[in-house]
Amino acid sequence: MTCYETNIEDISFRHILQVSPLGTYLKHLHAIQQQTICLSELKHCSCTLSYELCYAAMKRSRNSLRDVPYAFRDEHLCWRAVSELGGEMLRYVPIDQRNLLLCALSVKSNGKSLEFVPIRNRSRDICEIAVRHDPDAIAFVPIEHISIAMCYAAVFHRGTNLQFVPANLKIKEICYISVFSNAAALQFVPYELKSTTLCFIAVRRNGYCLKDVPEELKNETICLAAVKNCPYAFYYVPLPLRRIEHLRERAISKDGILLHLLPYEMRNESICSLAVGNDGRSLLFVPDCLKTERICWNAVSNSMYALEYVPTHLKSKALCLLAVGKNGLALNFVPIGLRTFDVCLRAVTTTGRALEYVPKCHWNDCIWHAALLSDKCALAWIPIAHKCRLMLQVFGKI
Repeated sequence: MTCYETNIEDISFRHILQVSPLGTYLKHLHAIQQQTICLSELKHCSCTLSYELCYAAMKRSRNSLRDVPYAFRDEHLCWRAVSELGGEMLRYVPIDQRNLLLCALSVKSNGKSLEFVPIRNRSRDICEIAVRHDPDAIAFVPIEHISIAMCYAAVFHRGTNLQFVPANLKIKEICYISVFSNAAALQFVPYELKSTTLCFIAVRRNGYCLKDVPEELKNETICLAAVKNCPYAFYYVPLPLRRIEHLRERAISKDGILLHLLPYEMRNESICSLAVGNDGRSLLFVPDCLKTERICWNAVSNSMYALEYVPTHLKSKALCLLAVGKNGLALNFVPIGLRTFDVCLRAVTTTGRALEYVPKCHWNDCIWHAALLSDKCALAWIPIAHKCRLMLQVFGKI
């Protein structure tokens, strides 16, 4: 039987759907429902979009409404999108269809959708509904509609919402609630309402807030509380208060790099020892006259990078061995005269890439083997003539 003699009864309905426009439509509808194709892809194919296709796509993916052509974004589809998928769908509703009723429905579902409500529709009632469902929505409430009740709700929920409270409503109680909720809200408290008590509360919760404390309120108690919470608050401690011994010791014991904030006359042996004991790199800020063998040894014990700041006359073989034992790349800071075979071997055993700093007079199979076993990248610094042989010896293959 030829294809021209095919019985009409043998042609299935499924076959008809596959070759007909209706079949293509249903195939795309099924694909959208199974989330194997998105509406934006259908825009570029021969399929004719319909209301049913757009609605099916919208139900499967919240972002599909943005791909729905404006011709299909009628009042009915937009209403279904906002009511069934959430208030955030209001952002994809055409401006002329964002009526008062639809906006009220949207903010009931998602208070932050007030952002997409046209200014003309942001009435006091809609704003109150939005803030009641999500206090963060106060960011989108017109100033003339912000009430004291909204402010209380907003700062109770998130202290930093104080930035959206109008100046005339920033009363003492609201500011205290904000700072209790989030110490970072101190930056939004009016200058005249920043008291010693309020600032102390803020820096105890977040020491970095010391930057927002007025200079005349920065006393020893507040600065010490800030540094205890966050050593980096020492950046904002006034210079006269940095002279207080226990205050600077508290900060530098937590972060030795803060030593650079002290004037030279304050950098004594005890504070420098404290700094390098916390972070060896702070040896950079130790005055040369205080760089003793003991301080340098403590610094290198803490960080191999400190070897760079050790005076040449204090760099002993033992100190260099200590540094390269921590990280072979410290060999870069070892004087050429001290780069002996055993120092170089220790360096490449720790970090293969330290082979870059090994003098050529020490290049031999022992050094190369140790470097390759530590890091294959060391192959880059092995002479080409020896690469293949060493790869076979060390790894058994090229």
